[in-house]
Amino acid sequence: MRGMQRSSQRALTVKKARPDVPGNAFEAAGTGLTATVQPLTGTAATQLYGLELSRMLLILCGPETPLCEGDGLCVDAAADAAPDYRVTYVERWPRHQRAHLKWIPEDDRGADE
Repeated sequence: MRGMQRSSQRALTVKKARPDVPGNAFEAAGTGLTATVQPLTGTAATQLYGLELSRMLLILCGPETPLCEGDGLCVDAAADAAPDYRVTYVERWPRHQRAHLKWIPEDDRGADE
């Protein structure tokens, strides 16, 4: 497993969820985050989320931008677009964070009408 080497990190955008709006609605403004993005692996993850692992990611990042369950992340989406992943699990350590991300299908992105 790759660690948090700078060469393996990429820029992401974190957007806070809007609990007052149904669907996958997030704040328009986001916060930059540098993280290592990896596929989520293992049968335990498959059983836990009930999804194909191809629709889940694992990220490793520093503690400077706190992640919360429910936050949206623009991983493959542009920073000003609707997030394409949602945080489902966060584990914090003194020097880093580890989070599981669930893919949001393109038709499900944004607020419900």
